[in-house]
Amino acid sequence: WEYLKTVPMKQTDFGVWETAVTIPENQLIYYKYGIMNTGTGVVFDLEYGDNRWTYANPDPNIILIKADHFFRYKAWELYHAAGVAVPVFSLRSEKGFGVGEFSDLKDLADWAKASDLGIIQILPVNDTTAHYSWTDSYPYAAISVYALHPQYVSLEDLRL
Repeated sequence: WEYLKTVPMKQTDFGVWETAVTIPENQLIYYKYGIMNTGTGVVFDLEYGDNRWTYANPDPNIILIKADHFFRYKAWELYHAAGVAVPVFSLRSEKGFGVGEFSDLKDLADWAKASDLGIIQILPVNDTTAHYSWTDSYPYAAISVYALHPQYVSLEDLRL
């Protein structure tokens, strides 16, 4: 790649970068997106994968817009983390009532940090009380995306 022939792009919207180039007739050009230090003008990373390509517009009266979207990051440069997925009802501590409570998440977070885990995913904690029967126990049948199930509220930490 000829880094001296870099064509800078301008950000025109959030996540949208544009530039305009003139391509000689009957010429196929190859290109890649890169990341440039705007202070020094140095390209310090090129996207992963095959070269992109385009050709000159066959009709000079029409503007050709090439939208090929995303920068292809190298997989090893993307965020990776180990984590744990856990239902809150399984987080039983001596200070609770044995059903798992939101306050037990602090102990889980402390354990995750000590174990070098980067992600904690909790299974749904939305209120599912709809029929007042055993069928309400299914955690994926939430009655609201806003209402948290009162079962997980710590009575010790509840301030009235």
